[in-house]
Formats: sequence, structure tokens, C-alpha cells
Amino acid sequence: FAGLIGRAAVPYLKETRPGDATSLGFASQIFDSFTLLKNPIFSLNALQVSFSTGAFFAFLGGAPFIFVTIYGLAPEQFGIYFMLISAFFMVGNFITGKLAVRLGPLQLVRVGTVLSLLGIALLVGLELGGMMTPINFIASMCFIALGNGMNMPNGSMLAISADPQRAGAASGLLGFIQMMLAAALSTLVSAFLDDSALPLIIIMALCALIAFFIVWLPGGARAGSGPQ
Repeated sequence: FAGLIGRAAVPYLKETRPGDATSLGFASQIFDSFTLLKNPIFSLNALQVSFSTGAFFAFLGGAPFIFVTIYGLAPEQFGIYFMLISAFFMVGNFITGKLAVRLGPLQLVRVGTVLSLLGIALLVGLELGGMMTPINFIASMCFIALGNGMNMPNGSMLAISADPQRAGAASGLLGFIQMMLAAALSTLVSAFLDDSALPLIIIMALCALIAFFIVWLPGGARAGSGPQ
């Protein structure tokens, strides 16, 4: 299926590299990376995106153990539930496509962080109140997935557009930061998981709170140019 989609998309993917562009050496790439990290528009948006998606990556690291081992679901049941979460992420992407020009990417990032934090609040309340069930967990995760679906493309765009002359380096560095944080969070989740979902929920909550404060506190993540 992925091959078919890729083959259908290739004719519409135009080369964006200028024909007269020169290749950069390794030293230039390192210099560009440090320059980007010193740019607050890039660094704050990159951290915001990484921690927002980090909550989801933490879920990926702990969810199979929680749903199969603790809740006793069959693997195929968990797979069906996960499809629902993915669907809400796609809905967030669809909303971005419809509203990005009208509202601006920064506003959609803010809405996305609020939705994700709402999902986290539901998880915390349900777990502490002794009302957590697989369905309740998945329903809460749908809010987080919806928020990430709005947050990830818009936050990534804000980070990459922080320095148009270094857009390629920014894209690569953003992906590196996201994957490094995802790996660290997955390891952290596996180290603290026990007979409840609370350790996973706490780690997810910390990620969502950090992303929320980066966006909403004065001097936090912002757009460099264009609609805000």
C-alpha cells in the first residue's frame, strides 16, 4: 500500500533544490545546526513539537504492555483501538489543511496543545479516580492524537521556516531532536512501568505540560513571519 501511495505521489513532488546550489560539507552542516539552535524561533518550536509528539511516543512505548498485559486485551484488539487513535491524528491533519491559512499555524499549535492537555487531564483523572478502562484510555488518547495532528505539521512548519536559508538543515535537525527525545522517553517508560498505567501517564503529562508552557508563556514559541 505504501508503495502504491508513493508511486502516485512522485509525479507531484517537484524538486525544490535550486539548480545552481552547491553541496555543503560536513563542517557547514554542523555550523548550520548550531546557528539554528541559537535561533529562539527554531529551538522553541522544535522543542514544543518534540515534547508534544513525545507524549505520543511515550504511549507507543508503554501501550502494548499496558493493554495486553495489564488490561488483558488480545493483540488484535489493541490494534483495532490503535486504528481509532490514528484516525483522530488524521482528522487533526485535515483540520490543519482547512484552517492553516485562515487562522495561521501558531494559533493551530496553541489549540493542539490545549487538546492534548485535555486528553492528559482525562487520563490522570480516570486513573486516580479508579475509573480507567481500555475504552476510557483510548478515548482520552483520541484528544491527544487530535491535538498532535494539528500541532505537529504546524509546529514543524514554524521551526523549519525560522531560517529559510537553512530550511534543509532545520528539517533534519528537527527530526533528529524528535527521534532522540522519542528514544529517551520510550526507554524511560520501559524502566518505570509496573502493574499500573500511572508511570506512563505521568511521563505523558510532563511532556504535554512542557509543550503547553513553551507555546503559551510570554516569550515562548512564536512564528517568525507570516500569519500568526
